[in-house]
Amino acid sequence: MARSRARLGFTLIELLVVIAIIAILIGLLLPAVQKVREAGYRIRCSNNMKQMALALAVLEGDWGYFPPGYGSLGDANIQQANKPRLLVPSSPSVRYPAGQTGAGPMRNGTWHMWILPYIENGPLFDQLPRVTGGGTPVGQWDWSKKSQPDQFLCPQEVRNAEVFSGAGLTDYAGMAGTWVKSPGGMMGGDGMLFWRSAVKVSEIVDGAAFTAIIVERPRSINNGEWGWWYQINGSDIPMGNTPYWDEDVLVGTSEPANGDSSLNGGGSCANSVGPQYLPKYDAPKRSTTVYPGDPCNCSPCDHFRVWSRHAGGAQWAMVDGSVKFIPWQTGTTARLALKALGTRNGGESDTGDW
Repeated sequence: MARSRARLGFTLIELLVVIAIIAILIGLLLPAVQKVREAGYRIRCSNNMKQMALALAVLEGDWGYFPPGYGSLGDANIQQANKPRLLVPSSPSVRYPAGQTGAGPMRNGTWHMWILPYIENGPLFDQLPRVTGGGTPVGQWDWSKKSQPDQFLCPQEVRNAEVFSGAGLTDYAGMAGTWVKSPGGMMGGDGMLFWRSAVKVSEIVDGAAFTAIIVERPRSINNGEWGWWYQINGSDIPMGNTPYWDEDVLVGTSEPANGDSSLNGGGSCANSVGPQYLPKYDAPKRSTTVYPGDPCNCSPCDHFRVWSRHAGGAQWAMVDGSVKFIPWQTGTTARLALKALGTRNGGESDTGDW
């Protein structure tokens, strides 16, 4: 009597069924993994913003005021709200803390540069080139050969592995208030960080927990321009014809479309701002030719608003160090609440249910 032999292996049908089950499981798991990864990015981004906001608060305690959005610590000449851009030389005679004096051309730069010693990057701050008379930078810093603080980059950003023009890049902007420069060409000056600002904590009438100081704003346009946090532009806060680099690191809640006195910006950027300069605060659209966040593909339109790579909204850091994740908003009421978050002394209450 012949003994039956045990069957080894799978039939083709069984193998196909197993493969199909594995494919279904992978399909179910991948979205969950992606959500976990994005949640991790958002937490790290929030931590970046909290560190920077707290660094700004500590600096304010040391100096008696927050650093300029762009300018010099110790500058006696402070930009006034709704006035023309201040271009006179800075003075070291008034604003220095007790026991400190300044002589010669003053070191100037962005708020990012001023907080370096407060985020454990003092050696980098000391190494960064200073400037001399005549407007000639000394020792141009080549970021393609150096490393920059991770706190200045959102981990969600898809271009972090790329280097543009050897520049120090950032995905975070200081909150200038309603706008960096008004439709009439005047400097806004109603936020926390702006051109030659020196805001004291006592000037925050709206409350530290309800006034934004840092917001997300990824570096704009596909080649990485409009987002350089390290800028040097001569011996002083500029005199004469000088590029205005403050818009690299500052943003308002209700900027004109192209950052100047034109309401709509012209061309296909015409829809970049809402009626009466309500904040444009909606999800970025993906262009077919450039990265998300430049939907009009004609100029850095989205550079002049708060947005992020995160799904569903962007993060706003308040003066007290708290960080709020605010979902994209479309209604007028919500957008007005966002506008109120940008000013320090507008007298508005935080009416948004974030």
